[in-house]
Amino acid sequence: MKSAPAIRWVAAGVVFILISIPPILEKVPPDPWYGFRVAKTLSDERIWYAANRMMGHGTLISGLVIVVGATITAKLVRGDPRRANRICFLIFTCFFGGGTGARLPGAEPNVSAEQSL
Repeated sequence: MKSAPAIRWVAAGVVFILISIPPILEKVPPDPWYGFRVAKTLSDERIWYAANRMMGHGTLISGLVIVVGATITAKLVRGDPRRANRICFLIFTCFFGGGTGARLPGAEPNVSAEQSL
């Protein structure tokens, strides 16, 4: 893998993997700087940790897909860094955007009808 775009994309994927670990391990307390920050998550620690754990898993999956996709793209598209960059961008757009917004199996919050009112 000698392609400069591929190296940059792998590095970006590794950064996504690294920033996903603290929320997954629930090491990030509610704060206005790092994490899934909306009024609902900032209002309750249980919601904060559940939402950030789910977001962390999505970001981890996205980072892994970006690393693998960039590595495979570098091997398949040799000599055309512009094309490799476009493919990596497509992978990033599809999996980061979709991965962070998707619900993981079993990640449904336990909210009763009375609590949701």
